[in-house]
Amino acid sequence: MSAQQTSKERLASVIDVIDMRLKNTAPAHALIAPEDWRLLKPLLLAGLYAEPPASAQPPLLARHRDEWREDTGPVVWWKFPVDEPAWIGAPNDSDWPGYHTHWTPHPALPERIGYSTETKPDEQQTCMAARCTKPAAAGSTLCQEHYDALPAPMRGCSSEGEGQ
Repeated sequence: MSAQQTSKERLASVIDVIDMRLKNTAPAHALIAPEDWRLLKPLLLAGLYAEPPASAQPPLLARHRDEWREDTGPVVWWKFPVDEPAWIGAPNDSDWPGYHTHWTPHPALPERIGYSTETKPDEQQTCMAARCTKPAAAGSTLCQEHYDALPAPMRGCSSEGEGQ
């Protein structure tokens, strides 16, 4: 085996070796019964082509304030040690607190809006927008005013009654 061989290449070669040995070995002397190998081999092959789990993503790195540039735009700002909620914005905003030392990228916008798994469609909900106390529009988690203010791609309809 080459030192450059990846774990996937190694697994593929092990599968080939087992296949070859089972073909050339009497079933009574095989390390694994042929019927067991017929069940195990597809699982091993599936593992070769599986995408890594989402948890395999690198950890989120908090960058120092000096690394922020104006073209970076609004980000999530942190004060360490973390003893208060994060602040979202940019240092050139008029309400910039000024004491946050690190930032992380702003999370992606949701693709759709709708009910959470805990919400029942027949319950009256209030708008989830900050400081809004209006009732949420039917099938939404936002009042009609905030829903209408969303970018068009986020206002898609669905058969489950999500969005409007």
